[in-house]
Amino acid sequence: MGKGMNSNRIDTPKIVLFAATELFTAASLVMISFMGEWTRIALTAVTLIFVPLPFCIEYLFKKKLTILSFIIGLAYSIGPMLGHAYNLYIILPWWDKMLHLSAGIIFGLLGIELARKLFRGKDIDSSYLLLALFGLCCSMALSVAWEFVEYGLDICLGLDTQTDTVIHTIVSATLSRDAGMAEPVTNINDVIVNGRSLGVGGYLDIGLIDTMQDLMVESLGAVIAAIPVIVRKGRHTVFRR
Repeated sequence: MGKGMNSNRIDTPKIVLFAATELFTAASLVMISFMGEWTRIALTAVTLIFVPLPFCIEYLFKKKLTILSFIIGLAYSIGPMLGHAYNLYIILPWWDKMLHLSAGIIFGLLGIELARKLFRGKDIDSSYLLLALFGLCCSMALSVAWEFVEYGLDICLGLDTQTDTVIHTIVSATLSRDAGMAEPVTNINDVIVNGRSLGVGGYLDIGLIDTMQDLMVESLGAVIAAIPVIVRKGRHTVFRR
């Protein structure tokens, strides 16, 4: 009985944090609804479904997250909503990259735990380098899958999740005077489309740079997740023991 009561007492803060996050998201949905922007409304509504993500992870792995891991999971689940609904992507230029870095770390740690689950009964913890590699590969694979999702949203729904980047130099084989030879185009200060200047002061890259930067940041997150596993020889503190 004492053990069960202790378990319930430990989980009470999680329930309170979860309820507070759901209420905040619901309040944000009401506020956004008055603005009439359907993309923000849809994203905020979907966030209501993703808030229970930490509980889903606990159910999947049949283990309890530490309170810190639980809080990070909640913060990550509402991060994109905060970026769109409260314009944090604009107010804080690093917000998007922070979310991608967090995703790389979270995916990496979950990949490590997934390896333990798949190879249950075997001495997988002694092969901590294999654990780290599995977590790294899992994180990078999920990161690529997410970029597929962003690309699909942009193509099918006309969104701009793969944001544009203004650049002043491109290297192109299409624009080259020699067939098949890449040639740099430098000092680009303006681009005219349909007779009208874009007014951005350079060439507008439509998502490639953002996508590659996101993948690199997420890969960095995966490495960050793998390093403690190597240093501590297979141990990490995502789940309570």
